Amino acid sequence: MTKTYAVSWRSEAPADERRVGKLVVGATSASLEGGTNGHAYSRTIAAGDLADVRLDRTPAGRVHGRPSIVLSLSNGSLLRVVSLDQPGTVPEIATRLAALAQRAH
Repeated sequence: MTKTYAVSWRSEAPADERRVGKLVVGATSASLEGGTNGHAYSRTIAAGDLADVRLDRTPAGRVHGRPSIVLSLSNGSLLRVVSLDQPGTVPEIATRLAALAQRAH
């Protein structure tokens, strides 16, 4: 089942600017669609490219006071995703992304 969430995200390795849009979690991949400063952005992450998914509730891991989900990709890059939906969606998103990663490994 495909599920869509309102999120913001940024790449941490390498560092990049924050983007706002949606995260679509499907059966075989997740996609980030949105942009910043009027520039559209889209990225699809195949399940096999998700090396690790973790929830970061530490003060340093929060973005604007919100807990974040850290996606470690197989190419060594990191993405930090923050839910813009209700607070309870953060564990749901992390669980769905972790399940997506486990299906591929």
